[in-house]
Amino acid sequence: MARKIKLTRSVEVAAEVDVLVAGGGIGGCPAAVAAARAGAKTMLVDRFGYLGGNMGPGMFSGGVLHLAIEQKFEQLQRLFGISGEFVSRCEAHTDHLLGRDYFRDSQVVAYVWQRMMEESGVDLLLNACATDPIMEDDTIGGLIIETRSGPVAVRAKVTIDATGNAEVGKRAGAEMLEGARYVHPGMYFAIANVDTAKYLAWLPTVQVSEEDDKWAMDVQKTLGSWGSGHMRNLFPLMRQAWRVGEYRFIKPIGTIGAVTVDHGFYKPVRDIIGGQVGVADSNLTSDTTRQIDVGNHRVMQELEQGCRQYIFETAQFMRRYVPGFENSHLHMISPYFHNRGCQGMICEYRLTKEDAANGARFDDVIFQDYTNEPGQTYDFPYRQLVPKGVNGLLATGKSAIIDPPSNRARWKMLMLGEVTGAAAALAVQQDVTPGKIDVHRLQAILREKHRHPLREV
Repeated sequence: MARKIKLTRSVEVAAEVDVLVAGGGIGGCPAAVAAARAGAKTMLVDRFGYLGGNMGPGMFSGGVLHLAIEQKFEQLQRLFGISGEFVSRCEAHTDHLLGRDYFRDSQVVAYVWQRMMEESGVDLLLNACATDPIMEDDTIGGLIIETRSGPVAVRAKVTIDATGNAEVGKRAGAEMLEGARYVHPGMYFAIANVDTAKYLAWLPTVQVSEEDDKWAMDVQKTLGSWGSGHMRNLFPLMRQAWRVGEYRFIKPIGTIGAVTVDHGFYKPVRDIIGGQVGVADSNLTSDTTRQIDVGNHRVMQELEQGCRQYIFETAQFMRRYVPGFENSHLHMISPYFHNRGCQGMICEYRLTKEDAANGARFDDVIFQDYTNEPGQTYDFPYRQLVPKGVNGLLATGKSAIIDPPSNRARWKMLMLGEVTGAAAALAVQQDVTPGKIDVHRLQAILREKHRHPLREV
């Protein structure tokens, strides 16, 4: 029987700010810094005790930044403004392009964001979860925050949803794209104490037979997974382990999907070998059908627990079967389960694949996006950040992205967060809701203060 409990409670107002950012990931961090540097009293709340989202606690699970910088920015320059400052400051510690060393770089990311928050005067509320919005009719005026000391209220003139899953917007009544979404969730892990010399010497000696390849492809087709080709050198050993029931290199998680080490194992670093799992819909027939109900907490919990079990079993398989792993152990699993897609808010404008393909131009452009064609760009409009159905709210990061999925690339999330923070501060200065700001003034701020090379409109 369905039941509901009505709650009535009084909550202490812990702070009153101009801009409140929910989420300390790669969208929320630049948003908070941008708002604070523009003079807005800013607070950022995050569920973890340190910053950086899937580049910090998530240890870069689900993609890299350095490849985008290497391959795409020849025509677009390197990142600029706060985003570029962040990357440059990180690389002063890493001595390489950010993202090449997951372990080391994730800690650098967290440290650099912490320093930038302190320098910019952002008030941090960490180890805390943003829960219910404070609503007056259709206007959000802040959030209820659950802390270890109990719930507190934070009032805000502008609230930014940088949760990566549009959680604030959904609770506030914003129009949402409901149903299953492209998700392709992943999780980084690492195995330590590997005799890498022995392992690397063994790899070229592996003989993969036609029967091994056929077996792996048959398993892949049966279980609806993909990407197993990255582990082709392990097929003979995986086949042996499968035959005796010791290991399933593709493993179903209930009826939701199937998990595998879809990116293969990375190059050894200091006798540590990392990898990343990915999940596909069990009914997968093409890239466009990887649909999982990301808004269902039971589904996502089952996925995460299934992935963690699979990772442990994979480390055990490597120890038992693979030369060089005899004395290895599972070193860590990321605490952050990364989804490439998410539930998203329907905003005043919805970018489409056709916009990207056709090089769309908008009067409210806030940065130039690129396509896979060299030199071809299209405009990212400000209206993509303004949710329908709620005033006082801005969406950034994946909370603002519905499609195409390529728009959730890390460099775009950094840029999007920075623009969102500048827009929120401008709304406070002009004493209007975010949807009513002078966009041409925002564009001027982005050019003059953030050094964004926006085209003239």
